[in-house]
Amino acid sequence: MAPNILYLFQIFKMKALLYLPILLLFGCGSKEKKPELNFFTQVEIQSLMEDSVSVRAIEIMGNNLAFAANNGVYGLYDPGKDKWNTNVQKYDSILPEFRAVASTSTDFFMLSAGNPALLYKTGNSGNMELVYKEENEKVFYDAMAFWNDKEGIAMGDPTGNCLSIIITRDGGQHWKKLNCDVLPEVAEGEAAFAASNSNISVQGDKTWILSGGMRSRVFYSPDKGETWEVF
Repeated sequence: MAPNILYLFQIFKMKALLYLPILLLFGCGSKEKKPELNFFTQVEIQSLMEDSVSVRAIEIMGNNLAFAANNGVYGLYDPGKDKWNTNVQKYDSILPEFRAVASTSTDFFMLSAGNPALLYKTGNSGNMELVYKEENEKVFYDAMAFWNDKEGIAMGDPTGNCLSIIITRDGGQHWKKLNCDVLPEVAEGEAAFAASNSNISVQGDKTWILSGGMRSRVFYSPDKGETWEVF
């Protein structure tokens, strides 16, 4: 049987084929046309890369597209040059499965799922540097995001009685896991929601995290992870 080929990234070019003029009624019965609205009825798809790796997270970095996948594979696409640069990140004999990526204005980050959890950032040498490692039979990280160039957050399944949340305050060079005494306790069967790096949302200082499993709730922090409540 031929292997399944995954189309990783696609650029969509929309063609406007239809429009609909809208009429509004104003005082004294006068009528005036609103601007024309374009409706898209056709999509063109361009395949940028074909491979059998499983990509769970992508990140726009300036004009480039970065990704991290299973089997330790990660890469960067430069649309200006229509060029891919890919590599493989190993840890000892392990080929990590990366589920979460994020970036600042200067660095790219990728975080693996499963035990051990491995978090890499762009290094000054041009290679990825390991900046956080966690070993636990229950460890499983799902998502990562940055509030700004210095402060970021990642989350995953509970290893105790709370969600696993790690935070950096120095641009991703060091990460610290929050103690369960500052986090809401998880319910029975509650865990992280494996949603391809999409279950953390940040806006300003605010943070929302969606859990899943046997119970789904929203964990909220108004102050970049200093305090938390759950809904």
